[in-house]
Amino acid sequence: MPIMSMVNHFGAYSFLKNQRYFQPFLTLIYLEKGLTYFQIGLLTSFHKTCLSLMEMPSGSIADLYGRTSSLEFAWLSYICSFSILAVSDSYPLLFVALFFVAIGDAMRTGTHKAIIFTWIRHQKLSAQKAEIYGNIRSTGKLGAALSVVIGSVLVFWSGKYSHIFWMTIPAYILGLLNFMCYPSYLNKSVIISLKSDVSRQSGRIREFVGHFIECMNISWKNVRIRTLLMESVVFDLMISLGRMYLQPILKETALILPIFTSFDETRRGSLLIGLVYFLLHLGSAFASSQTKFVS
Repeated sequence: MPIMSMVNHFGAYSFLKNQRYFQPFLTLIYLEKGLTYFQIGLLTSFHKTCLSLMEMPSGSIADLYGRTSSLEFAWLSYICSFSILAVSDSYPLLFVALFFVAIGDAMRTGTHKAIIFTWIRHQKLSAQKAEIYGNIRSTGKLGAALSVVIGSVLVFWSGKYSHIFWMTIPAYILGLLNFMCYPSYLNKSVIISLKSDVSRQSGRIREFVGHFIECMNISWKNVRIRTLLMESVVFDLMISLGRMYLQPILKETALILPIFTSFDETRRGSLLIGLVYFLLHLGSAFASSQTKFVS
């Protein structure tokens, strides 16, 4: 496959995965469903805890069963979660939905980056690694900025939040189709490619468990890795909780501004939230595009 064609596929992945039109309004969606901030905090903590517990075995699964296959499974998990979030106001079912999100996040995180770097090594483009990856990330951030605009328009048009989950699903279906265009060698990890045909055909469960235990032992015994993992979990949770309060603050700010007073509070809030998140993602896209100058 031509080099630029594959880079475009990677860019399409990065663009489509950020088409989460609900993301800037997620806390407001929970509030619309009748949840309290305490309940929202429990949901967020549950998601982060599940994600942390599943990231290690998900990496082993990707190593042993194929990276592209892992991403396809992640996308199916996302689609299941979006469907539940779109139709359900039941608090227990929201935990189920976030469990599927955690599965998707765990299977996705780091997996596609490994695919990109494998392709770069295969194409002997290591000297351009920072530029290629920076451009791919920039495409993703531009996609995120566009998703904010689309999400804001959808909320402004309808005056409601929850239905935008349905609008997210087509983008993730396109993402699944995009994975089918990846070369087959990108679905094979280094571990699998070095093993004999016999080991591929038998003992896969024992192989997975052994590989997982080995990775856990290495991570736990290494003080630096263990400390880094703990700090990462705490930092990520703090960022998520801070983001949780940003959306209602922006909405309340929009209500006290003497503009767009002819619209209801949901529509007025969507305008300011959309503007702030759009500028944040646009700045992030610019920073990613400049990676080649600082590498």
